[in-house]
Amino acid sequence: HFVLKPELVVKLQMEYPDKFVGERLGGYQFKSKSTLLRALLHRTYKQSKRPNNKTFCDPLDYVGDYVLKFIISQYLLEHCAVKTKEQLAQRRALVECQEVYALLAVRNGFHEAVFIDDRRDWEHLNEYIKNVKDVQTLKQPSSVEKRRCFIQNFFQSVAGAVYVDSGYDLRAVERVFLPMLKPFLDEVLEMELGD
Repeated sequence: HFVLKPELVVKLQMEYPDKFVGERLGGYQFKSKSTLLRALLHRTYKQSKRPNNKTFCDPLDYVGDYVLKFIISQYLLEHCAVKTKEQLAQRRALVECQEVYALLAVRNGFHEAVFIDDRRDWEHLNEYIKNVKDVQTLKQPSSVEKRRCFIQNFFQSVAGAVYVDSGYDLRAVERVFLPMLKPFLDEVLEMELGD
């Protein structure tokens, strides 16, 4: 139930994003390509061709959110010198948030692979992309207006798609997503945080 039916893929004229997978997902080989297609499907895409079909990136973004939380937590546990519950939680919260996921999605070209056709959604997304082009550190994403930007959902849903497609293999998700997360994880490890 995490895949798109073949007839829906044809009806919506969805093409598998080979370039995105090869360049941005470390070449992970999807066993079921329709799982990734679902992860990249916005709820409003070609809605007139599927008025009663509510299939989109949900629930893969829900699954991906928890998988990413685990990967972030594990990395911090393995690499953080200070292991108090409070400091680990503070560090994790700095990385595990919509602003960082949205920024990482843009940095890694997720916006080029998603299936969106609503003009307003594209305008919001393009404005967000323009606003984050110079963001380099964890302190900066929260200062960017994220108004109605939704790209973080696709970061999470693709993580969920890799997890489900790989047979629930956390290491497969880690191999794809840790390289994207690592610069911010390493930054948060170096931060001085109060208790």
